[in-house]
Amino acid sequence: MKKKFFLFILSNTIALLIFAQPYAFSIYESGIAVNHSEDNFKNLFNNWNSDFISYSKSLDLLSYSYVGEVKSKSQINDIAEQCTKDETLFCNTTRVFTTYSSLDSLSIESISLEIMSWKEFGITYTLLKKDVQKVKNEYMDKMKQQIQIGDKMFVVEGIFSGQPFKNYVLCNGETSKVVWDNIYFSIK
Repeated sequence: MKKKFFLFILSNTIALLIFAQPYAFSIYESGIAVNHSEDNFKNLFNNWNSDFISYSKSLDLLSYSYVGEVKSKSQINDIAEQCTKDETLFCNTTRVFTTYSSLDSLSIESISLEIMSWKEFGITYTLLKKDVQKVKNEYMDKMKQQIQIGDKMFVVEGIFSGQPFKNYVLCNGETSKVVWDNIYFSIK
């Protein structure tokens, strides 16, 4: 029962990350105006060294490069598979809201970010392999809904805990704004 409840909470946390309509700018939009896809990465690299981001000291950003344009639904499926491989990093986000309603109202949002691989996710939360796969499938479904043919794909390379990694970032083909990324998109 505890495991099912935990899986329910975990799934909702990931769904919140995916479906949340941000009221604040993402780390990609804080800085210069995003008129071209590359502007997202200028903002990311400028903002990443901030004292406000605790992971900036353990996750070094090295470079980014353009990979290409998304041309088919099968390519979207391939991207979703790539972004959920065991060794792929993602940001597990937990949001806690506290609101008091009175003359002196108080509203607090606490956000906890945890960067880990999908394999570590299963180990950390002692989930059964089928439960991890269920969460991955939900994640991939949401990802496939966000990515469209014509979107532009970039890769950000870096070092996390002494290991090199690649993080794929997808930008809307028309607005140039980021529509998907496994790590930084949840940082507001």
